[in-house]
Amino acid sequence: MSEAKARPLHLAQQLGLSKGASSKWAEETHMLPARMVVRRVTHVEKNKGAWLAITLFIFYTSYNVYRFDSSYASSTLSIYEDAQSKLPGIAATQSAYCQLQNDGTYIDSHTNDTCLVKYDDIIQLSDLQNFIHQSILTLPSAISGVCKHCGLAITSSSRSFVELSEADFMCTDFEIGKSGEGLGPMKHSCDGGHVGPRSVDVAWEADPTTATAPCCKQPALLMTSMLMLSLSQERDGAVVVLSEEDDLGSLWIDGLVSGNITIGNYASGSIGVQFADYINRYILFNINGDETFLQVVVARGERTVGIKYGAILQDPGCRDEQFFQHVREARAQNLSYSAERQLPACYSESLVLPTRSFWSYRWDTTTTMVLWVVFCVLLSLDCSHTLL
Repeated sequence: MSEAKARPLHLAQQLGLSKGASSKWAEETHMLPARMVVRRVTHVEKNKGAWLAITLFIFYTSYNVYRFDSSYASSTLSIYEDAQSKLPGIAATQSAYCQLQNDGTYIDSHTNDTCLVKYDDIIQLSDLQNFIHQSILTLPSAISGVCKHCGLAITSSSRSFVELSEADFMCTDFEIGKSGEGLGPMKHSCDGGHVGPRSVDVAWEADPTTATAPCCKQPALLMTSMLMLSLSQERDGAVVVLSEEDDLGSLWIDGLVSGNITIGNYASGSIGVQFADYINRYILFNINGDETFLQVVVARGERTVGIKYGAILQDPGCRDEQFFQHVREARAQNLSYSAERQLPACYSESLVLPTRSFWSYRWDTTTTMVLWVVFCVLLSLDCSHTLL
């Protein structure tokens, strides 16, 4: 047998043909070199793996764009910024006559207009008090004026909404499930288009407690809830239920809810000073903790944007990790709390550096879950292709 005919038979034997196979059958069979077959199979598998990886990357990117509402978050944030620009008052930088009052607010001494300090321009602890007085308490009505069906939720916690329950909120226009469930649908009576008494607010007003939260529509209830949260923090997170026998309860429930004290004059006189004292303790406790004292969430439907407001004490020696313990000690001596007196390394407790951070999310649980399942399937296919 010639060398040219012997070679195909030799290759056929390498591919599993027995030595006794007919040479005629071997000559008529179209043989492929084994090396070329291996290269072809390897090339196909590499292309399959590459396309699977590209598909997985594109889908994961699209999933996160949808989940974090990247396309529309800026327009939701614009609603919030537009509402802030419509708050009553003048910018503190526009007048040289803005003076700090005993209650922590800034008033123009010539025109009696409210002076608004831009958050990024805040440098003192009193500026943070003014921000809560003049920007946060009047925010609900400003939001309603810009976006009738937008909702708000306000909490002192910096944690994710999936870790919070309703007891963590000062007010919320949304249903808040148990910890781990996150933001639910808007409460019917908290919708901006709702006409008549709000059942949620009526129920909360009749029995004010930190275990539940009112709608973010009435500044008086928001203020009361904020004060109660401050009192709850002072009592190591215990649920606070106000009563007429309680000093705070008699002052704020009888005054604010009955209408004897309105949002326009609540900060006057001794009442304003007491309010400022509560808010001052609230701010100091939170910035001495995780440095975040307020988290505001604006939502239009399932699209939500969160703004975390925080501050850092410019003098690190003034940071008091045992703040409320020192408050109680000072109170027992009939003194007001002072970090400069309590902490030897503290020289200036009034100077702060404001911080802000933003997040966005789309609370479409069903669609998000479907997309997550598809992503997991693609990921498992990619892993099995790589490993097997």
